[in-house]
Amino acid sequence: MIGAAVLAAGPLSLAACASAKPAASAPAWFAEAQRNEASGYPKLQDVPQTTDATTDPHHWAEVRADVIAAGQAMKANPRSEPAAGDDTAAFMAEAQQDLAATAAAHAETPPPAPAH
Repeated sequence: MIGAAVLAAGPLSLAACASAKPAASAPAWFAEAQRNEASGYPKLQDVPQTTDATTDPHHWAEVRADVIAAGQAMKANPRSEPAAGDDTAAFMAEAQQDLAATAAAHAETPPPAPAH
């Protein structure tokens, strides 16, 4: 019975502690958060109806020119060219010759005697 009373008192004391006023030694950011929380949620009517987006066409023409110039500079760099591809048909012919030579070399050698 005493154990149940202690278990019930734990959450109640925690709730009382959590709802207490902040101590005088609380950091400034915590006190600011408490003040903001007390004022509630912002109102939708306070949301600005205007925008600060850049809609000047001259600005975007300059940005476009800068991007095009950067792309041309990148393409002018020799490292931007892909590496030349190898001739796969020549590679396959060479690989098949190597395999045939290996098979012929092993055909001439008698198999090793089994170890007892």
